[in-house]
Amino acid sequence: MTVYHDAQIYSGLTTFDVTVFGVEDALCAFFRNDTLYGSAYTNASGFAIITIDPPLPSSGEITLTVTAYNKIPYIVSIPVQAPSGPYISFLKGIIDDTG
Repeated sequence: MTVYHDAQIYSGLTTFDVTVFGVEDALCAFFRNDTLYGSAYTNASGFAIITIDPPLPSSGEITLTVTAYNKIPYIVSIPVQAPSGPYISFLKGIIDDTG
């Protein structure tokens, strides 16, 4: 299976995107120390959004496992990082083209 996802995850995030190219109904799951942090199945496009609950720890690694019928399981450790700030975010903008 060809699996695409971010190389790291920040603690405090509530979702994580996974794409399994060409595979519908692949199970994508986050585990750490026998705790399931979230799972989701891929849709017809091979896309899944894992909802994370309970919240991730602030450091260490979490295991992403992707399984599907007649496929070799994909298992990888993803580093969990505490977000460092401060952050600047853009809320909205106004364009004035009258002049």
